[in-house]
Amino acid sequence: AWSSDHPLAPKNLACIQSTPTSLTILMTDVPELEDSPVTGCVVEQSGMLTWAEVSSQLGTEGWPGERTVIVDSLMPDTEYTFRIKTLRNQKQSPASESIVAKTASRPGLPVLFKLHRYSHMVAIDWG
Repeated sequence: AWSSDHPLAPKNLACIQSTPTSLTILMTDVPELEDSPVTGCVVEQSGMLTWAEVSSQLGTEGWPGERTVIVDSLMPDTEYTFRIKTLRNQKQSPASESIVAKTASRPGLPVLFKLHRYSHMVAIDWG
C-alpha cells in the first residue's frame, strides 16, 4: 500500500515529445494525494559506469496520476537513457525503470524562399 513515508517509484515512462535539445517524458501511475502532492523530481542519466543527475523540470499535470518531466540541455540526434525519482514531502521515491529516448535532429539550414525588397520582412522555410 502507498504511504507518504515511502513514495512509490514512477511507472510507465514514455517519451511524448522530442526536440533537438530536450525530451519530454510522461510518467503515469504517479499517485497524487491531496496531502502529499509530487513537488519535484530527480532525473538521472546513465553514463559509462554510473547514473548522474541531469537538468530537468517537472512539467504540468495531465490526467490524474500523470506528470511530465522535461529534460533539457541535450545534444541533437542523440540517444539517452534516463530514470526518474519523484519527490514529495521532502522524501525521494525509488528510481523508475529506465527509458531510452532520442532527441530530434537539428532543423536544416534555413532556405530563403521569399524576400520582398521594400519591406522589413523575410520569410524563412526550415524545410
